[in-house]
Amino acid sequence: MRTKEYSLERSVRVAGWQKNPWMYLSTIGGARALVLSSDFEGSPLTIVEAMMNGLAVVALDCPVGPSSIVMNGVIGILVPFRSAEHETFQRLADAFSAIACGKLVFDEDTVRSLLNRYIPEVVKKEWEEFLRAME
Repeated sequence: MRTKEYSLERSVRVAGWQKNPWMYLSTIGGARALVLSSDFEGSPLTIVEAMMNGLAVVALDCPVGPSSIVMNGVIGILVPFRSAEHETFQRLADAFSAIACGKLVFDEDTVRSLLNRYIPEVVKKEWEEFLRAME
C-alpha cells in the first residue's frame, strides 16, 4: 500500500480481512468511507453493507458490480477503471478529500431509498417470485 508514499499513514488504515468488520470498525472509532478497489466484482455486497452502515463509498468502476449499485455522485463515487495508476490514485485522493472536507455529502434518505431493494425481505420476496415463475 502506498499510504506512506502519500503521507496518509495517519489517515488511512488498511485492515485486511476481518471476521466481523462492523465490530472492528466500532472498536477503532468508526470510519467515514469505504474504498472498493477491486479489478473484478460480481455483486459487491460490501458496498451495500457499507452504505447501510452510513459510510460513503468510493469504488473503481470495474466492468461488473459497482456501477449497478453506486449512482455516481448521488450515493457514492465511481472512479474510472483502467486509468493510469497515477490518475487512479489522484482520483481516489480527490474523492476522499471531497468526502473528508464535507464538499460531497450524500443524502441519507436517498441512499436508504435506493438501497431498499437489498433488504433481505425484499430479496427473499423477489427470489420466491422468480422460483414460482419457473414452475
